[in-house]
Amino acid sequence: MAATQTEEEVLLRFVVNQEKTQVLYAEAGKDFVDALFSLLTLPLGTIVRLFKEDSVAKSIEIGCLHSLYNSVVKLDEKCFSTKACREMLLHPRRSAETYCNGMKLNIDDPTNYFLCQDYECRTGRNSKPILSTIRNRACSNCNKLLNYQVHLQEKSLGGEGHGFSNGKMTFIITDCLRVIPNSLVASLNLLKEFGIHDIRSVHKMSTAITKEEVLDILFCSLTTKNCLTSFISSYCSMSSLISIFNPDLNSFTDCDVDDGEHINVKLIRKKSTGRILFAEGGEDFANFILGFLAIPLGGVVRMLKGTSCVGNLDELYKSAVDLDKNYFLCKRKRVKKMIVDPQIAPHFTTKYHLLPINESPAKKYYFHEACGRSDLVTTYHCTTDGVKRQRCELMDFMDPKIPYEDGFVEGPRLYTVADDLSVKAMSSTSAMSMLVGEFDTPLSDLEEVEASIGIMEGLNILKASLLTGAALTNGFSHLFSSQEEQVESDDENSISNTGVKLPDI
Repeated sequence: MAATQTEEEVLLRFVVNQEKTQVLYAEAGKDFVDALFSLLTLPLGTIVRLFKEDSVAKSIEIGCLHSLYNSVVKLDEKCFSTKACREMLLHPRRSAETYCNGMKLNIDDPTNYFLCQDYECRTGRNSKPILSTIRNRACSNCNKLLNYQVHLQEKSLGGEGHGFSNGKMTFIITDCLRVIPNSLVASLNLLKEFGIHDIRSVHKMSTAITKEEVLDILFCSLTTKNCLTSFISSYCSMSSLISIFNPDLNSFTDCDVDDGEHINVKLIRKKSTGRILFAEGGEDFANFILGFLAIPLGGVVRMLKGTSCVGNLDELYKSAVDLDKNYFLCKRKRVKKMIVDPQIAPHFTTKYHLLPINESPAKKYYFHEACGRSDLVTTYHCTTDGVKRQRCELMDFMDPKIPYEDGFVEGPRLYTVADDLSVKAMSSTSAMSMLVGEFDTPLSDLEEVEASIGIMEGLNILKASLLTGAALTNGFSHLFSSQEEQVESDDENSISNTGVKLPDI
């Protein structure tokens, strides 16, 4: 498949084993590698939104993420701390957007910025101008609407100015998304690794990659273990991929980090099947679960120490870790850190955030007014930039959760979280209807179990939310397996105490 390259496309060259119709590796430059690495910076909520907006992928669900996202859409507005909180969860920002905005294959939408509609207020005549990423928030200075859209101009990242990788380098991408520097030795080693003895059995093909194809590759990276082969296989449509993916549910294991704060919940469990139907907790529990949507994909892999078991994510992440800093933009460690240790965007964590991932510090923003223009905001202070600046004022970057900064939803209020992580405000009548209608479970088959969520449980639930449609059942599986082991131990002790000799095993 030959291809020509246009302004919105990049060329990708595949090396394919003709006998097995398998991609051995692909050769690519900066633009495609940037697109791959940028996938690790996408918040989970953004991934769901991108799939929902795509005509082909909108019917496909990844674990519990879609049900969690959809529950935010349906959740009563009275539950949210501010009207902007729903918008934050449905359109989470990413902390690496500065690096992604100039990319040729950036699949995420750029962030919009808004000032007060009142000219005197937004130009800072009497107080610091207020900047918001949410349209129509009330200005904290004058209470008018923040709906005057402005252009953000950021400081250049260097000669190449965008993305993550060094533009002077080319790379090899394996079928499982390992990214390695391009060299003859590397390519020959890969051919040997795949058992290729006759170079004539290898076929080369090229294709133009657009933003739409990057979204397809994102889907394949989440749902298969041979991403590039699945991507180019004409017989392997997106709808069929989901049926052939068998997630690895191993390694829901103990966490060796220090457990600090905990969130207490009550689990409603079906005894006959062991399935957790739903959990009941306060606003701390609801905010913790809703916060998953703001976590970047690479942050999930890092917290799980490279064992997310999600498609080819672990291989992509590990290759970024293994790459020397010289292969990154401007040869800077902080560029690499944006991929291997991505943080949550400013204002997108809550006080109930238990997981070992940090929030990125907010940047400083400056309002500029010159030559009658009052729609320019920068991330740097300057008095001259081609034209004489009349004024350059430091701005207040508004937290959309203000005045309730604790979380996305407020309390005191009880919430229920289903096994698929859909969040609802607690209602005893709706819970009863759910037990009778959706679960068809008699009361005699139910048990209530008190549980505590710390870092270990939180990571297990997060991992299960990407792999299965039963995040709570899998996330708390260690709790019930230990109980069953204790029961078995008690039974053995009871038999031993009766003087009955246990058979050798």
